[in-house]
Amino acid sequence: GQKQMLFTVEKGVEITALSFDSTGRRLITGSRNGKVKVWNFNNGACLRTLNTSDQVEVSSIVCPKQYITTAGWNKKLTGYIDSYTDDTFHSFKERHSDDILALAYHNSENILASGSYDGDILIWSIEFEDAVLRFNVHQGTGSLPMSKLQTNQPKPRSDDGRRKSRLESRLEKSDGQEKAVYALIMLESRKVNGKTAVLLSAGVNAMINAWSVHQRGGLVGRFTAGPSDVTITTLATNKNNTVLVTGDSSGYVKTWDIEHYCLEHDTNENEVDGYRPSTMETLIEKVQKA
Repeated sequence: GQKQMLFTVEKGVEITALSFDSTGRRLITGSRNGKVKVWNFNNGACLRTLNTSDQVEVSSIVCPKQYITTAGWNKKLTGYIDSYTDDTFHSFKERHSDDILALAYHNSENILASGSYDGDILIWSIEFEDAVLRFNVHQGTGSLPMSKLQTNQPKPRSDDGRRKSRLESRLEKSDGQEKAVYALIMLESRKVNGKTAVLLSAGVNAMINAWSVHQRGGLVGRFTAGPSDVTITTLATNKNNTVLVTGDSSGYVKTWDIEHYCLEHDTNENEVDGYRPSTMETLIEKVQKA
């Protein structure tokens, strides 16, 4: 297609996170140097630069009601009031013990989820700015005890070292030790209950995990979306959540029929792997890697 607009966030600095606000009129960007900016998407004007407490990579951005929430390598969620007259920011309680790689938000249920490099998925109360549920597929299929508050966290890692190994791990075969959650998505057309998957997570081994985020929920389904040496790096869905789109480290974009996937299906631990959504025909493309 034809290029409609080009604007530079900051010369020489990598953009690491993007999100539209709830109206779709403003674009929020996060950068490798920790800066978060709000843009007029129609003309490319920078409307606001948000204050930050450190200069570590922003990995994900979501826009809950009247808020902008960011997360990244500082292992913290940071909330900003979406107002041009209020520049204050506040950090959620520090429950993650490793770098946060993904966020997802369910608008009608007002639920926020975060996923980190150690495999933890936390479900947050935005009102109390604290996690209420913890999942980790490498430790079990149900909810797990909450991690202790991380009151004395080590200094965030620099851009050298771990950053390179993390990006390379998406393109190289996993050694079986990595547990990272690289992508999360909420299925917002679904209501929360103990048997319905409302949250999908993805990472190494091309595995898609389906979670109920109810207090009595947990893992209700999972399936592989590619070869075991592939990492799923991004997830997307349509408005009605009937189609799931996956992008992986080998350059493939695939679409999946999830219209009836994990909808109040009575699942036990032995049945979790029993059903795999069908891949929609003609819609698998291999994209050119940059």
